[in-house]
Amino acid sequence: MRYLFLLLFLNACTLPPAIQALSMIKTTYDVARIANDEKSLNDMVISEIMEKDCKTRNIIDGKEYCEDRELNKKSKSMSKNSLKKKEENKI
Repeated sequence: MRYLFLLLFLNACTLPPAIQALSMIKTTYDVARIANDEKSLNDMVISEIMEKDCKTRNIIDGKEYCEDRELNKKSKSMSKNSLKKKEENKI
């Protein structure tokens, strides 16, 4: 009986190989999305729950994790307009 408890205790420290593989795939996917300034899967879920625009990249950039969706839409449209102006000035 004592060995059964020890076996169960040690098994709780690791995940089955299939779940470990899925975890590694998800982590790789999330890191790639964060590097491309996109939301990770967790960010998407939290954004829906909080009804805000939440991105891990915001923390890296020194911003709040979650921002109001309306403010974020305005800032994105302003940045697109400034990029267009820069491109027009180059021509």
